[in-house]
Amino acid sequence: MMLIQTVDELNTILASLRAARGDHQWIEAKRSRAALPVDLWKSLSALANAGGGLVLLGVDEQRGIFAVTGVEDAAKASADMQAVCTRAEPPLRPAISIIDHDEGQVLVAHIPGVPRLQQPCHFPEHGQVQFTSFIRVGDGDVQLSVSEVDDILAARSQRDDSRRPAPEGGQLSRRALTDRYGRQSKSRDAALRRLGIYADDGTPTLAGWLLLGDEPATRSPLARVACMSSPRPGDPTGARQRGVHIEGTIGELLDAVMEWLERELGVVQVSRRGAIVDELDFPSEALREALSNALIHRSLSPTSESTTIAVRVTAATVEITSPGGVHPGVDPHQLGLSPLSTPRNYALVRMCGQMTSPRGIRLVEAQASGIARADRACRTAGTAPLLFAVGPARFSAIALRGQLNVDEVADRWPSLGTDTDQHRLVAFLERRHTVQEQDLSTVFFNTPLDTVLAARLLTPTVVEHVVPILDDLVGTRVLREVPRYDRVAWALAERRDEQPPATIKRTATAVRRTDNVRVLLEALAADTVGELQPRDLDLGLSVRGTRDVFQRAMKAGLIESTTDSLHDPTRAYRLTDLGRRHAMRHRG
Repeated sequence: MMLIQTVDELNTILASLRAARGDHQWIEAKRSRAALPVDLWKSLSALANAGGGLVLLGVDEQRGIFAVTGVEDAAKASADMQAVCTRAEPPLRPAISIIDHDEGQVLVAHIPGVPRLQQPCHFPEHGQVQFTSFIRVGDGDVQLSVSEVDDILAARSQRDDSRRPAPEGGQLSRRALTDRYGRQSKSRDAALRRLGIYADDGTPTLAGWLLLGDEPATRSPLARVACMSSPRPGDPTGARQRGVHIEGTIGELLDAVMEWLERELGVVQVSRRGAIVDELDFPSEALREALSNALIHRSLSPTSESTTIAVRVTAATVEITSPGGVHPGVDPHQLGLSPLSTPRNYALVRMCGQMTSPRGIRLVEAQASGIARADRACRTAGTAPLLFAVGPARFSAIALRGQLNVDEVADRWPSLGTDTDQHRLVAFLERRHTVQEQDLSTVFFNTPLDTVLAARLLTPTVVEHVVPILDDLVGTRVLREVPRYDRVAWALAERRDEQPPATIKRTATAVRRTDNVRVLLEALAADTVGELQPRDLDLGLSVRGTRDVFQRAMKAGLIESTTDSLHDPTRAYRLTDLGRRHAMRHRG
């Protein structure tokens, strides 16, 4: 936990807030000179449910300035803060520091995160738990939905929703039962009850019905997966995402969605042990693990039944999102490293351990080993491991498509040595940074490089072995530490040694946004090859600003990319017919 107790530590936090021109996800600044804000309880609930954070009283956030205004009576403010926190359920026990800043006294309240088995933290005096529970999203406090609160409470109570009855009228497939367990008999029915496929009254359980049901999608969205593929670069203007709903039992869904992914992603030829083989641009073993987890560990509560699992393919990623966060007994920061497993739907997990899909592949491997096995497959293929974004009632597994550009890292960072592990860590941060630049809504903002993710990138290894590697990268000024409330993370250093320009270097003054696009079009028209990468054009802007110019020109249909893959290191841009006409008109 980050403690702020000195003026220097406070100034460091204020400088980071001013640079971001907004609150961090784990920091809330309030002016509150004379009294506590009336809605402070919402921020306390949100921070407690998001792992903890800081509340700064006596700091004015207005217009991103974060000026120290001070509190008039720090002792009273401290007592009032303690009183509000005690009214939470469960009660909060903040550690409070009063800092004598030159501009006035600042109260810093360190709000602890509520253990997952006690969430959601809420304030009963303001209403029922469904309406007084908040979560931190970016720099805002967002009320949890009724279904999210229900999922959290269900997981906290250890309720196994996979044991509840199947939807009314839902029947098991006689053919599936016969193929799997033989013809009907008293001994077979008794065995099916012991497995949990039938309840004691002889009706199918939800778990049994999802595995062996007769067309389960006709009665519940639980037997459907929504698959979407975003428009590719070069698609006509106005192209919409392609989508399809896939239906079936869990085994049928697993096979069918994987077949859809194989068609959408396509294959690449790679060398494996001296042979050329076709592979996806992300290991199919890892994708199948993510999809299997979504199908088996999703929330099965009645309030989540109408929410389907979503699989979305973009040029850069594959995202698999399911309703329901991880089990409260699981530390989401340790996913992939912990040898322990706490399943959400125990009856369903138990059945899946004995079953295969129609293609003959086991639905569940040894528990707690799937992510580790997927990480090893990703290391072999040269890709990043699966990344996880955990919300209060949703879970996303994200695959970064394509190999990390490990071989080119040393050219861009001359201070790096020959350590391939260091190259892999830096290559991952470069890819993550690129995806963030091109999609500001990406969930990668919630997947920092910490010691656990570093260990998964370098699998097989342990956290203790990656700390010296990260320290060395900080020492050589390749990485910098990024303080977070609950742990330390790492990011690329601000200073970066880029490769020499490949074709053309052009200088311009960034006066207006349209002028920058015009300079880009003229530079492409003048280049002998007719193709440029963002690093080849000097607009007097930051790297991010230059990429923004390219993106605006591309959205306007003036330029197009030379490859569909966002992570292709050779990706460049060229004029379209429309862009060529614009360039000629400006030149004339």
